[in-house]
Amino acid sequence: MSGRRQSRGSFRTRMVLFSTVVAAVGLLGFALVALGFYQRELRRNLERDLRGALMRTAPVIMRFSGSDLTPRESRFAGKVLGRLEEFGAEYAVYRPGGGWNLGPDWPIEDTEILDRLIPLLAKGPARPGGNNRFEEGPGRLGRRDQDPSIERNRVPVFRGGELPRGWLFAGVAADHGAVVLAVPDAIHRPQMRRLFVVFGLASPVALGLVALCAWFFSSRAIAPIRKLTRVAASTTADDLSHRISGEGMEREFRELIEVFNGMLERLEKSFGQARRFGQDAAHELNTPLTILTAKVDDAVAEAEDGSEDQQRLGEVSDELGRLGEIVRKLHLLARIDGGGLRPDRIETDLSEVVRALIEEMIEAFPSIRFEWEAGQSIRALCDPSLVRQIVLNLLSNAVNYNHAGGTVDVRLDCGAGKVELRVRNTGPAIEESLRAEIFDRFTRGDSSRSGQNGSAGLGLGLSLSREFARAQGGDLVLESGEEDSVTFLLTLPQTSL
Repeated sequence: MSGRRQSRGSFRTRMVLFSTVVAAVGLLGFALVALGFYQRELRRNLERDLRGALMRTAPVIMRFSGSDLTPRESRFAGKVLGRLEEFGAEYAVYRPGGGWNLGPDWPIEDTEILDRLIPLLAKGPARPGGNNRFEEGPGRLGRRDQDPSIERNRVPVFRGGELPRGWLFAGVAADHGAVVLAVPDAIHRPQMRRLFVVFGLASPVALGLVALCAWFFSSRAIAPIRKLTRVAASTTADDLSHRISGEGMEREFRELIEVFNGMLERLEKSFGQARRFGQDAAHELNTPLTILTAKVDDAVAEAEDGSEDQQRLGEVSDELGRLGEIVRKLHLLARIDGGGLRPDRIETDLSEVVRALIEEMIEAFPSIRFEWEAGQSIRALCDPSLVRQIVLNLLSNAVNYNHAGGTVDVRLDCGAGKVELRVRNTGPAIEESLRAEIFDRFTRGDSSRSGQNGSAGLGLGLSLSREFARAQGGDLVLESGEEDSVTFLLTLPQTSL
């Protein structure tokens, strides 16, 4: 199993997606429950309206179908039946001996079903001392013409069984007949469709608001993390003084910030001690080394020429010179780490600097063939002394890590606001594992790569050269390290024309 886990992407994006999905599931569940309750309530309302219509219209329908009406009663009966038609209900009237009188759009053709329905209807007996609403004969028909002896909630509503699907039936019966009303239960479907449309339009808006709120609150939640990231990104070995204020943040983030600030404080203290040690050590070693080197040089001069003592003292002098070079470079590194290296960036004729160094290298290593190509007077904005050290180090490495009788190719060019110096040498390839860390301090090349022209060095030259280049606004990189073609690229800012 791999130790590394794939990145899951943005925390805010995942929070927005999670919140939106949860909200969508919640809205869907709420919509289903709400629609179920709403549909049940619509059906109850339909049953209640059907019962109310039956109670209001049953006397009118019985009188209308059973006897002649006065003009005033006819007008009122027409209004009542018109309202019944607007309601969407159909009616059927039964009279003993006369059978069923069905409305124009009555849904049941088989009257035997209605005959079996009569015993189940609500009963409306005649009240003592008053008109029976189901009796035939003349009588005043008005808006109060309703039998209070029948309770509306006790009127049964029928559906299913032998009755047609999609219809609700209710009726009342008396000694002189029965009235049955039927209404389609799909009469409330337009209301359901309107509710679906409302949910359909409101859901995207609600989900969008949820996504925006999730993005806003998740952004506020990770604000301390983003602040930590910015401070960590701006923290370098040269400046560890940054701290984060935890004022106004939640307790968990304050604890994290306190730990982070404590870590920076310990790092700053450790780096400060390391810098001071490097500077103090280089300074303290420099004086005794200078004195010791001078005494050894005097002893070499006083010894008999060609004697064994002179040879041994000469070897000691060489090692002291090597040790002095190490101390000098350690002092430079301590200055760089402490921010004390401030190069003088002046306009410099880089062509002349490189040409002079190549001439020195040709005299020192006549067995190496140098190839030099550059435009006329390529000028760079740099520190001449630091650039001279960088080029000298690149040329020295190109000679030391070369074949006997090999080639060093130097090319100087400019363009896009920068100067490019390429130093390519023949020789063994740089190992793949070494390329990523070749600019690290005290990283030395394989001794098998060092030819007859030098040694593997101290492992500080390339590190110092890159620091010098970056301090001047440039860089030093390994461009290629394949067999028989090792190329280093130095870039420096070009002077404005």
